[in-house]
Amino acid sequence: MVLFVIDMTSIKDADGSAKLEGHLKADDFFGTAKFPTSTFVITKVAGSGANVTVSGNLTIKGITKPLSFPATVTVNADGTASALAGKIVVDRTKYDIKYGSKSFFDSIGDKAIDDNFELTVKLVAKK
Repeated sequence: MVLFVIDMTSIKDADGSAKLEGHLKADDFFGTAKFPTSTFVITKVAGSGANVTVSGNLTIKGITKPLSFPATVTVNADGTASALAGKIVVDRTKYDIKYGSKSFFDSIGDKAIDDNFELTVKLVAKK
């Protein structure tokens, strides 16, 4: 079993908005005061060569759901191996993050926030 811990208190807005960062850390989003970390536990890596599928369990706000994504593996000359996975799509509503979701608030109109967010992950392993 391989476990990765994500420090949710380190969330940063690429545009530098402290207001957005604060809202993402609030209870109606990631609730970082109560849930300062999220985890991903790899349960299976399938495939061979450079292209694999990584499967595991993602836990956000104490809620665990299965997640699988394709990754490209590279073995480096120094003995390390890296797996790069781009655009892993996560449905935030499965983790009780309902703020601004059309799935829960029909009358929200053009103020809706997409239910999905994307992650890009690079895993590096050493023997």
